Amino acid sequence: MTELSPGKIYLAEQRGVTETQLVRQFHTLNFGSYYSEHKGPLGNLLVFNDNLLAASVTDETHINADTIVVIIPVTGALHYTDGYNSNEADAGEILTVGLTAGSRLTITNPYSNDTINYLQLHFNADREFIPKQLNKHCFDLQQNELITIADQHSLPLKMSIGRFSGREEAVYRLAGKGTLIFGFVIAGAFEVQGRLLHERDSLAVWGVPEVELEALSNNAVMLLFEY
Repeated sequence: MTELSPGKIYLAEQRGVTETQLVRQFHTLNFGSYYSEHKGPLGNLLVFNDNLLAASVTDETHINADTIVVIIPVTGALHYTDGYNSNEADAGEILTVGLTAGSRLTITNPYSNDTINYLQLHFNADREFIPKQLNKHCFDLQQNELITIADQHSLPLKMSIGRFSGREEAVYRLAGKGTLIFGFVIAGAFEVQGRLLHERDSLAVWGVPEVELEALSNNAVMLLFEY
């Protein structure tokens, strides 16, 4: 039995929501006009938004601090630009870039009929260390295996993802000491460090050398960040 480690669950149903006819954003942490005293920054993680963008729509985000931005398409492709960088990304690709306070970025849905879903994360970073070039990280999901998307050689964080069959288990061993793990369930359900997580739930864990997870449904997908 996994010993219950220090941590905090962020339930999908308790996320903040910002919605128009064209954009719907689910906020795990405080963002824009959404505020909760229990949803402040989690270490260097400032923003975690789960976005739905209608066909042919562009959404703009203003950057308030020196930040590493991570854009993760979940369904569909997108176009990214920040005034200096521009690129396309599809499912199986992740974009990362460092932006200074006062910058702004835009995400455009290139489809004329379909809504897209993507994740947008902001990590606080020292200006002298942030990667100013837009980087694309490509990956192929492997069944029942956690794979590394980006590591701490190129960013001050490590990203991993895995797709699992029901009852398959995995152990994530932390790369550094004193780092924090933030997990997000893209699809399905998991038990992580003794906690039950459903689709779009998140869990922050700290003070452990490794994190144990077990898929509770088929084709369950888990995204992990260590920072």
